[in-house]
Amino acid sequence: MHRLPDTAVQRPPQHGDSRREWMVLPLRLPLADPLTCRQALHAILGTRLAGYSLAVDRAHHCVRVDLNLRRDDVVHCMRLLAMQLRSAEFGRVMPLVAPGRPAPQTRAGAAQ
Repeated sequence: MHRLPDTAVQRPPQHGDSRREWMVLPLRLPLADPLTCRQALHAILGTRLAGYSLAVDRAHHCVRVDLNLRRDDVVHCMRLLAMQLRSAEFGRVMPLVAPGRPAPQTRAGAAQ
């Protein structure tokens, strides 16, 4: 699992300053090699990608990814992902509750 940079963890977000608020963008992709998924995410999002957790769901033939992004980057990242990964399914975007840990109901593909 990839974690947020230490600098982001040391400085708590200030209320009203959306540039410092971290969000989780759940993503579900058809089953592929996890390494290929990682490389694609890094190639598409570059430095906008602060961290993520990735899990292979063999029962549903997909890869589930929780992307950690800055609030200001979420919409742009969704556009980039939708253009490059046509079969991607997005879940509900939620605030990041702790570094490296999404809120429990933010799993990609979970009932919304």
